[in-house]
Amino acid sequence: MHKRMIIQFVLLLVVVFFLSLIAGSLIHEGAHIVVQMIGGSQLKEVVVMPGIQLYPRFALVHWSGYVAGVSLTKCSEQYINGLSLMMGSSLNAIASYLLLAIIFRFPINGRKKFVILLTSFILAWDLIGYSIFPLLSLRHWIFIGGNYCEPIAGASMLGIPIWLSYFIVFAHFVFYHFFFVKMFSSVAKNIFSINKGFIPPM
Repeated sequence: MHKRMIIQFVLLLVVVFFLSLIAGSLIHEGAHIVVQMIGGSQLKEVVVMPGIQLYPRFALVHWSGYVAGVSLTKCSEQYINGLSLMMGSSLNAIASYLLLAIIFRFPINGRKKFVILLTSFILAWDLIGYSIFPLLSLRHWIFIGGNYCEPIAGASMLGIPIWLSYFIVFAHFVFYHFFFVKMFSSVAKNIFSINKGFIPPM
């Protein structure tokens, strides 16, 4: 019985993780597109893993490890390019706090709370992973994703010192996880309770 519950819990983790990656990629790449198009760029290509081109036409292309990516015509304004690079992960970070606010404001419990918290966690780590893991020669999701510190590079193009960018990322890490742990503690009691099973109730 418990073995089946563990399998269900693992499947839930995997499904929510990948759906969160998709949602996060839409937000991330959408931010790039909107900022660049405001600056006058035009969308040339949209691709997702594992090498599927969605725009301008459906096709199979070379996959270099990204989750999703967009290509636009070059913008001559450096601040637009910098803001575009910075806003991808930053918008996901903002979305992660909005999800925590929803949980705090509304009476959401059980499995729904767990799913929203996990989604929020994935979105929050987009900024953290993109800023840290490439320094260790890893992708921003360790094995997949971008391979350079995109938000830090974007902030530098806007004149923000690197030390300040990493201080903001560190503050985000501490601040986010302080609230995440507090909210997750009640869900964890249900997840790891033998009496209640491994799947949080609805």
